[in-house]
Amino acid sequence: MGNKEKVHELVCGYISEAEDHTVAGVEVQDEFLEGHPCENLYEEIYEQKNL
Repeated sequence: MGNKEKVHELVCGYISEAEDHTVAGVEVQDEFLEGHPCENLYEEIYEQKNL
């Protein structure tokens, strides 16, 4: 897997917490974890879709 693909999978939470979360020496966070902006925005979109 290339760096771009690994970053994408880490940011979207597709890679488990047990795996290494570094790419080219930079730690990459799952942006969909509870409390992160992407998770909050995703929740808002989901709620609006189901109105």
